Amino acid sequence: MVEQSQIHDFLLLYSKADDVVTNYLRKQELNFVIIGEPTNENDRFIDNDNILAGREVTEFMFNQYNAKHPLFLRSTYNWEYEKKRELGYQQVMSTKSGSSPLIYKLEKNDNKVAIDKYMKHHFEIDAIIGADDIELLSFYHLLKDNQHIKNIPAICFNNSRLISLAGPTVNKVDLRPRELGKKAVELLFDSELRKATVGFDII
Repeated sequence: MVEQSQIHDFLLLYSKADDVVTNYLRKQELNFVIIGEPTNENDRFIDNDNILAGREVTEFMFNQYNAKHPLFLRSTYNWEYEKKRELGYQQVMSTKSGSSPLIYKLEKNDNKVAIDKYMKHHFEIDAIIGADDIELLSFYHLLKDNQHIKNIPAICFNNSRLISLAGPTVNKVDLRPRELGKKAVELLFDSELRKATVGFDII
């Protein structure tokens, strides 16, 4: 596409270290914007403030549901947005006396028995914070017969239609994806801007 001089501007919907596509765009000095947290400090990008979002979501569970021991649920892929949201969670947990961080990394080969065992070992868990909707839905699916889980309030990042399947006790963080896309295009064609941040809403 580039060598035939057809395309000169790119929006990348992901951010990954040592990515061949991103490395090529840098080497060719092409115009591109990343939606998400960049791995190179010189890349132009747009993102949510994921540390702030992690903090506010954790405070929300404490204030709205009187949670004392919220579980932070994430994947094992080490996505930057997950790490930043977890950092925000950790920051709030460090200020709460009597509350210790509880983090579960959901793996592809996890099964009902393993998660059920974890939940029984950590019976104090009284809220769940999902790093995204897919992780939370996978967690719920594996424990669909666990009545205790159904009564625990939860919240996840991404206001997707899928998460409505999890039940009425799930709150969502609207990351304003349409606004992210719009701002990304504006950034793409404004070479003087290096980065931009879009807000979020807890619903």
